[in-house]
Amino acid sequence: MKLFGLAGWSGSGKTTLMKALLPELIRRKLAVSTVKHAHHSFDVDQPGKDSYEHRRAGATEVLVASAQRWALMRELRDAPEPTLDALIARLAPVDLLLAEAWQVLLHDLHLSKKAPPRKKFNGAQQIAYTSIILMGAGSILTGLAIYKPVQLGWLTSLLGGYPVARYEHFLLTVGYVLFFAIHIAQVIRAGWNNLRAMITGYEVVTEQDVVVQEAAAE
Repeated sequence: MKLFGLAGWSGSGKTTLMKALLPELIRRKLAVSTVKHAHHSFDVDQPGKDSYEHRRAGATEVLVASAQRWALMRELRDAPEPTLDALIARLAPVDLLLAEAWQVLLHDLHLSKKAPPRKKFNGAQQIAYTSIILMGAGSILTGLAIYKPVQLGWLTSLLGGYPVARYEHFLLTVGYVLFFAIHIAQVIRAGWNNLRAMITGYEVVTEQDVVVQEAAAE
């Protein structure tokens, strides 16, 4: 199952884009599901309905089913908000999942006051670490094109020529510096335990952290 994330300001047209994407993807014979994160208290039930009364009486989960559809509602009751991975695990497998992404980026840019859920590698980190591998491959290719422009003329030409290959190699180097600076700043911002884990290679986890992680995974 492939995951595609979409982020933007409220009112910027995310829902309009979703409404245009879904019919086209389905027309191409893809099974598609969506995940929507709400930044406020919301309810899909109606006061007075039996399912609403079940939840108000203390039920942890209420499942409502009919011949057309079924819906499962779970009350967190002060438990930690589940992570995106935990929510995806509850969905049936499909070809493509459209989700709101990424809480980490929105929080770091001060576009969202809600802190992202804590886990070993969040969505932004996964994207960053994947990008650095691709950048490394790009540096090798541009470096070879600069080092052997005649012998590897086909590669130099593929990269746009010798001057362009040098420019691309320079931009990748700048990217490494920015990645290093931002990464170090993020690690320091995350606290001493995170910085120590980066240096030593191991992370100290408290019993409270384990309880929170297990509760989020349920």
